[in-house]
Amino acid sequence: MLKARMPSRSVFFFLVVFLLVGVLCFGRQCLAQGKVLVIDLEGAINPASAMVLERGLEKAQKLNAAVVVVRLDTPGGLASSMRTMVKSIMNSPIPVV
Repeated sequence: MLKARMPSRSVFFFLVVFLLVGVLCFGRQCLAQGKVLVIDLEGAINPASAMVLERGLEKAQKLNAAVVVVRLDTPGGLASSMRTMVKSIMNSPIPVV
């Protein structure tokens, strides 16, 4: 029987460092420009979640936001919707943290 592997501590540490570096690097720029858009996503990831994220990123462009902060509180969901969300984030001209 195969057991599911938990991510190693080094992977977790890398992700935390990556997020902190992103916040620190873009933090000064955001304070100078002053506009930060926060997108809250709660519940299971589904096509509606991907649409909310995409609309939020479009709104950030219209508002000339310096950065977008995405706060996720989710147990998981559809992989296809998550891929759509990742593509939206990667294609965003505004930094997403």
